[in-house]
Amino acid sequence: MKRGIAALVAVAALSVGLSACGGSSSTSSSPVSSSTPTVVHSPNKTAPQNPNKKEFDLKTLVGQKWSDASAKLTANEWMPTDYVIKTDDGKMVFAKSNWTVTAISDDPKPIISLRHDTSTPQPSSATPADPRKSALEQKLSPAAALGACRQYGKRQYPYGFKTHDILGVIQDFTPKDDNTWFYKATADVTNQYGAKAKGLTYECTVTGTTEAPQVVGFNVY
Repeated sequence: MKRGIAALVAVAALSVGLSACGGSSSTSSSPVSSSTPTVVHSPNKTAPQNPNKKEFDLKTLVGQKWSDASAKLTANEWMPTDYVIKTDDGKMVFAKSNWTVTAISDDPKPIISLRHDTSTPQPSSATPADPRKSALEQKLSPAAALGACRQYGKRQYPYGFKTHDILGVIQDFTPKDDNTWFYKATADVTNQYGAKAKGLTYECTVTGTTEAPQVVGFNVY
């Protein structure tokens, strides 16, 4: 009798254990819900396109000042984010009129190459060299002509004739013709009473040769 009761208790315990194991297995095999969201990070997101910009032939901007080219881009509703600026010297663009468009790439976001313009050379105001000057210098040197002018002035104004041939030059020796120099400068003149007139203008015209210069015109005023 005792053995029978023990056997029933063992069977009951085994049944409970199997039931417990079956429940645990059913719970652990349940699939994970597919409704959990998945987040993807994209480090290379592109800026949104400008929907307002108007397409036109960008090559027409080549050769234009950047001030004019950028104005045309703005007129066609292009934004600075729609293109890339590349300068030839790596400097930033401030005065647009000092830059010229040299090239534009065909990229979706075009690269606009700019050249930094140097100052526009101004026409020289200097008088063109007289072709007669070199030949006349060989015949009659300016130094010899100046010496003749000084000597002539001292003979004309024996009481005092001082020329200012460095700071007082008004017109340096210039060919008047193939054989004659013309010169103009300032001078101080003293008369016989000791009165001195300063800063007068004297003109001197000289011909001849280096060995024998001859003053053919002299005027003081």
